[in-house]
Amino acid sequence: MKHGWYWLAGFSGPFAAFAVRLRRSSLEQGLMLFWRHRQPDAVISFVPYLNASFAASLKREMPDTPLITVVTDMSSERRGHQWITPYRKNDDVNHIVVAGSPQLQQAAREQGFPESNILDTSGMVVHPSFYDPPPAQAMDSMRADAKLAVVFFGGFAPLWVATIVKRALVTHPNYHFLVLCGSNQKLKRILHNLAHPRCTAEGFVPAITIRDHFRRAAFVIGKPGPGVVAEACVSRVPFVTETISPMPQEKSVLDWLANSGVGILVDSLYRLPANLNARVVAATAAVRKTDNRAVFEATALLTRKLVEKGLDPSGVAPGANLNTTLGSFDTGPTGGVSSTGSSKPLSSVNRPHFSRGESGVDDSLLRSRRWPNTSRARTRRC
Repeated sequence: MKHGWYWLAGFSGPFAAFAVRLRRSSLEQGLMLFWRHRQPDAVISFVPYLNASFAASLKREMPDTPLITVVTDMSSERRGHQWITPYRKNDDVNHIVVAGSPQLQQAAREQGFPESNILDTSGMVVHPSFYDPPPAQAMDSMRADAKLAVVFFGGFAPLWVATIVKRALVTHPNYHFLVLCGSNQKLKRILHNLAHPRCTAEGFVPAITIRDHFRRAAFVIGKPGPGVVAEACVSRVPFVTETISPMPQEKSVLDWLANSGVGILVDSLYRLPANLNARVVAATAAVRKTDNRAVFEATALLTRKLVEKGLDPSGVAPGANLNTTLGSFDTGPTGGVSSTGSSKPLSSVNRPHFSRGESGVDDSLLRSRRWPNTSRARTRRC
């Protein structure tokens, strides 16, 4: 990471997949013991490679427990991150794939997953704090900093970012470059020693600070990771990246950036194009048309699954109301969920249809951070 040798990480995918296949039997035995001890009401996976083992072990130990795989890449690749494996009716009947790109949605169908086991979301899942409306003073700052360029390469930016910034300061004098160095203190010292009035370097900052910087920026420069690209889009800011030597899971991100028009792809970040201003204007218009509500759509799915099991997924005090596409639910005086619109037991409530871009759950529940209470719904994140 320090030297930016990201291509080495591309070799980890096949090795990880091979290791999982080699030790699958013992892995699933260990998972069965884990489920038996923890007794989860739902399992949410944010990791590749292991989902087939999650599904198989859950089916044997807790056959009614749903497994929800939230894919955080834009594709499922054997050479990169393999998220989706062939559907097995015996193991995957309660396995749902949250797919945030056309490639993922097609891959899930090609692997045999029925429509009822695929949630087509309107984008990649992004932390709900990125949807918080900015305060009025922040809006004034955003307008004042229309020529801010944020340089972000994750939690440990490589040293060659300094070269990118030094050249950009010369070729694009109208921009101020804010570099997020992460934990790379040496890079931060190099940029501070430049003492350039149009260059600011910061170390490791929390996600909310990154969000605020993105909102103020004219564009973001960085690696085409699916997470940061999704965060930039939700922040309504174009993403500038290069097409040289992408990691396997980044190729689909580059394709999406090009096809959607929200990205600016260059041959090398060492040589930003002379027409960057015009391309930023066009990409800004495109990114403002996007509407990614995936985190709310995925949360609505989890809410429905917990409600179907007769659990209270709201984590709120008894007597509060939870609005979902199933209707309005009263937690009641004892905290048990009951449907105010139907006399049917919760397990027999008809399955709702979630359209693209439809949250299906009250967004204020997410923004207030009132996540499921583990004393009521023992949901495990893997």
